[in-house]
Amino acid sequence: MGREWVERWNSGTVNQLIGRTFDYLIKNKKKMQTHKDLEVWQMGTDLVENVYRITGAFPKEEMCGLAAQIRRSAISIPSNIAEGAARKGNAEFIQFLYISLGSLSELETQILIAKRLDYL
Repeated sequence: MGREWVERWNSGTVNQLIGRTFDYLIKNKKKMQTHKDLEVWQMGTDLVENVYRITGAFPKEEMCGLAAQIRRSAISIPSNIAEGAARKGNAEFIQFLYISLGSLSELETQILIAKRLDYL
């Protein structure tokens, strides 16, 4: 399950979700109780869970290297969404969504490197 899930999680998927989050934010910010209400945050936490499963099978010598960096990038995605949602203004929230998008680009690059090294 994990590898296929990471394959499906690409920049296009996240761009669509972030776009929908922007729309949701503009229309429903006052109705949103917490970051947990956001689909993009929920998918981000699913991604982290799957990344941990996949990187657990990496060679031991990579646990402090590429595996750790992949995990940090993945964790950063829903973490920044949560932090941005806790901010008072929409502009700050949007900035944190862009930071999450940057973390996703990092993760995508690291996944490609792991594939080239035949870890995936």
